[in-house]
Amino acid sequence: MILYINFIFLRVPPSSLDDIRSDSEDGDTLPHQDESRSDFSVDEGPQPFSQSELNDLVRDLGLSKDGAEFLGSRLKNKNLLTPGTSFSWYRRHREKEFTQCFSKEGNLVFRIS
Repeated sequence: MILYINFIFLRVPPSSLDDIRSDSEDGDTLPHQDESRSDFSVDEGPQPFSQSELNDLVRDLGLSKDGAEFLGSRLKNKNLLTPGTSFSWYRRHREKEFTQCFSKEGNLVFRIS
């Protein structure tokens, strides 16, 4: 049995094996999709992440800064980032925020009050 709701096909699970046999005999199956149609394409090659896609992924996964850098590093190692995509900007932004509060003289680093 198939319910039609707003053009979405929802298949109701059969209650017994006999229902499965009768469904397949009635022809209540979804039409076969023709893969040769022009609006159907399969790209089997890798699809690298752009900067905006990486930012969205980090946000959607709720990753910490370290997690975002770890993910970016792994994606870069697998050549899955588009050229120019940066994943370490999280750390650089954090560094900029705190470097104004510190000063370095030789090997000594101290906080500026």
